[in-house]
Amino acid sequence: RIQQLTKEAPLPVELDFEVPPKEKDEKQQQQQQQPQPKPQTRESRERAETQRLQALLRELEAEGLLPATVFVFSRRRVECLAAEMPNIDVCTAAEKSKIHIFLK
Repeated sequence: RIQQLTKEAPLPVELDFEVPPKEKDEKQQQQQQQPQPKPQTRESRERAETQRLQALLRELEAEGLLPATVFVFSRRRVECLAAEMPNIDVCTAAEKSKIHIFLK
């Protein structure tokens, strides 16, 4: 019976149907409403990182939690961070003296 119906069906077969619009969840709606931020450049990311590190060091100093160790896995970045923070003083005079004597 099915074979007979398919043989009798006119070709091509046309079907009329509507695809319901896809509903957007809240997250997608918020993303569309907010303007997209510009992509950050390397310099702006590094500047922001330096500012965050300076703020962290100031906070640690205020809380009396120095000395602290910060790991940076790039020699170039360590040198840049050191050059960008010449005014941050994390050692007392006595500690500076001990460092100076040790390095001699």
